[in-house]
Amino acid sequence: LDWSTNRLGDQGMKEMNKWLLNMTSLQSLLLSHNLITGNGLIDVGNTLAQLPALTLVDVSHNKLSNLGADVLLDLLQSRTHPFA
Repeated sequence: LDWSTNRLGDQGMKEMNKWLLNMTSLQSLLLSHNLITGNGLIDVGNTLAQLPALTLVDVSHNKLSNLGADVLLDLLQSRTHPFA
């Protein structure tokens, strides 16, 4: 799913989380260039960790800071199905 360059921001990530809960077959999520900060990733981090088919998450060119890096690290460590 390519939602790159849509200016979602942190509020958009919060809204996206509601939708992602039902996307168990999602394989890739492209979110580059969306003005997302670490706070925005917090809203979806746990959900992404629970998506068994997900093998690619692109959050490049956002303002993630150390908080965002920590969220991504937690995502990688908590997944029940490792990324390819």
